[in-house]
Amino acid sequence: MRSDPPAQVPKIHVASPYETVFANPEDALTASLRAAIRAGTDAALAESSEEADLIVLVERWGFKGRKHAREYERDEFLRTNAGRIFVVNFDDYAAGYWPGCYTSLTNTNFDERHHRACVYPKDYNESAACRAVEHVDRRYLFSFQGTLHSHPVRGALYEALRGDPRGRMIDVTQAFHSHSSEQKQRYVETIRSSVFVLCPRGASPSTYRLYETMSQGRCPVIISDDWIPPEEVDWDEFALRVAEADIASLADVLHEHRSEGDAKGQRALEVWRDEFSGTKRFEGYVRKILQLWREGDGLDMRRLSARWRSRDFRAKNGWLLRQRAARLIAQHASSN
Repeated sequence: MRSDPPAQVPKIHVASPYETVFANPEDALTASLRAAIRAGTDAALAESSEEADLIVLVERWGFKGRKHAREYERDEFLRTNAGRIFVVNFDDYAAGYWPGCYTSLTNTNFDERHHRACVYPKDYNESAACRAVEHVDRRYLFSFQGTLHSHPVRGALYEALRGDPRGRMIDVTQAFHSHSSEQKQRYVETIRSSVFVLCPRGASPSTYRLYETMSQGRCPVIISDDWIPPEEVDWDEFALRVAEADIASLADVLHEHRSEGDAKGQRALEVWRDEFSGTKRFEGYVRKILQLWREGDGLDMRRLSARWRSRDFRAKNGWLLRQRAARLIAQHASSN
């Protein structure tokens, strides 16, 4: 832990694609983070990495597996500034290489010494960014509209609830990021027409659906045993969390909680506005990263590389040979 912090506010530099290929190329994300730093009083914006106390890298979305450490080590910018780098990462399969904020680490590879759970840095569905429509009739007790193929829990959820007249279950076969504006609008209308919105995990333990549900003033039902919740809010106030093993009894559980649904939905909207909407999410990244910076000890590339290659880090990400072999055996067995 840093025992002698500087008297003046720390300076934060936001890494750009011109400095490292791992920086997200979306200008809006970088601009929003820079604006949050400027607007706050806990840090100052540094225009160059040389003058910065710490560097925030909004990572390019993608898959970063067990061999990715070599790519990080070959990047001159990351190698030179490793002890000052903190990330905002929203990969579906996050490994937790760098200290920083992550949407999708799991109970297994999350380490509170290096990581903080966070909200996504952007909205996927622009229709969900509109203000909630309070007068919409909530004719469904529950609903789900999405693909069933990104995780087995979704298929199990669909089979358990598709025949229940109290809900609306829609299997979407279209690939993510390829939905039309009309499809996105229908998705939002289904959310608004529901008391509870089912938010099962997909490829990632987290899901955009959770925050889209909150933005529409509806109560999310989180079905993801591995999900790590952002710690700045009390999720029990406005959401229900159901174990994946309890899907069979879910409809009856929701019926028992029906009287709480509207109030929880209203509270969800309030929390989304206060903590997760627009610039609020970027202010949250700055706050969490400053906390990690103050509590951390500045791992240089040598120490980071040692951590990445440690048995503990590889085991927590399921990268040991025996773990990979077990998955292959299980996949082969399920296909026969």
